[in-house]
Amino acid sequence: MGVIILIRRCVRREKNRNFLQAIERDKPTHPDFISETLTKVSEREDLPIRCKDCTTYVNVAHWKTADAFIEHMKPKRTHEATFECEDRVRIVLEEI
Repeated sequence: MGVIILIRRCVRREKNRNFLQAIERDKPTHPDFISETLTKVSEREDLPIRCKDCTTYVNVAHWKTADAFIEHMKPKRTHEATFECEDRVRIVLEEI
């Protein structure tokens, strides 16, 4: 069945192009990586997931296992200072 990994990314508006290029360039190559879809959160003020003063993206990634994701991506609470405003937030969802 696999797992779904949601990753919120807060990107400085003037750096959106750099971010999108990095996402395309750095796609996972692990054999347990299935697919991903990058989404952009609506700019509505009343959405609690939005990042303040940044563009909010949510990457929806499908992996065979959470362990494979963690092994390959080595996630930690951090951000890429050249284009991100805040630390990434990740959640692992198990399919039922």
